[in-house]
Amino acid sequence: MNTILEISNLCIYNKKEEKNLLENINLKITQGEMLGIIGESGSGKSILCKSILDLNPNYFKITGNIFFDELDILKASPKQIQQICGKKISMIMQDSVNAFNPIEKIKTQFIESLIDKKDLKNAKNDSCFWLEKVGLTDIEKVLNSYPFELSGGMLQRVMIALAFAQDSKIIIADEPTSSLDMINQKEILNIFKNLQEKEKKTVIFVSHDLGIISHLANNIAVMKKGKIVEYNDTKSILLNPQNEYSKYLIEAHKKLFNRFNECLK
Repeated sequence: MNTILEISNLCIYNKKEEKNLLENINLKITQGEMLGIIGESGSGKSILCKSILDLNPNYFKITGNIFFDELDILKASPKQIQQICGKKISMIMQDSVNAFNPIEKIKTQFIESLIDKKDLKNAKNDSCFWLEKVGLTDIEKVLNSYPFELSGGMLQRVMIALAFAQDSKIIIADEPTSSLDMINQKEILNIFKNLQEKEKKTVIFVSHDLGIISHLANNIAVMKKGKIVEYNDTKSILLNPQNEYSKYLIEAHKKLFNRFNECLK
């Protein structure tokens, strides 16, 4: 498979806090792969995702390389970044409410995101097509709603629809279901997985939940304190983890799962 994104020796230092945030991150992601990134809060998962989109503040000292389509994102011009972010690389945020403009209807925001690639009629048709794909009903009502008129689960579905509609080469999903209840979470994860497999999209899925990552990902990168402590295919990590922290995450997940089953008896 072709490599679509390669991160080499990525290091990030916060000059304000005099603190290392990421150390020697190395990843190679292939076309159609679903990479799961797992780690506790503060492990550097979100900072890594923002680095791929060049969204980190200027008081971060960044070294290393992030190659996307042979372009080093860390050395790209603002114009080149503008052509990539939200178009060739899309991001599904954790906080769906704040991801949308509160004073514009969903229809306006959806069509504006597609209008660079399609004419107005096709953009409207695509909006309806992808909103149906993520399981939404009464599409016209959704499109004519403001973000605050939709539930968190519905907004998350809209974000997923938008990411796939943009025909991005890479979709980054940063804890996209963490604020949802279990029923909504399960439905959205299944929709997401089915779309990813059908469209053969390259996805970087970030979570602190091993159950979610193991369900979705082909490969897993385990992060702790700004470092990748283990990186392998999902089956190898689950059945034969090499790092102590990976073993801890797996054991903790098993205990939680067993406790949950006991409560159901």
